[in-house]
Amino acid sequence: EAGVGTWRVSYEEWEYCLVTAGRCIVTGDDGTRIEAGPGDSFVLEPGFTGTWEVVEPMRKHWVIRTP
Repeated sequence: EAGVGTWRVSYEEWEYCLVTAGRCIVTGDDGTRIEAGPGDSFVLEPGFTGTWEVVEPMRKHWVIRTP
């Protein structure tokens, strides 16, 4: 569960996310942008860096796989 806010992220592992409530925007330093809400899923790969913005309080299910 996460409240509204924006923070920097840097991943060394794979993360699969399934948003169950709320909304987020994940923006990579390379310009890629993921907007997700309830029912949406996405994967962040090792080496991903950027920002994670929660625009509505959200919940997610996630699976992390280390390389």
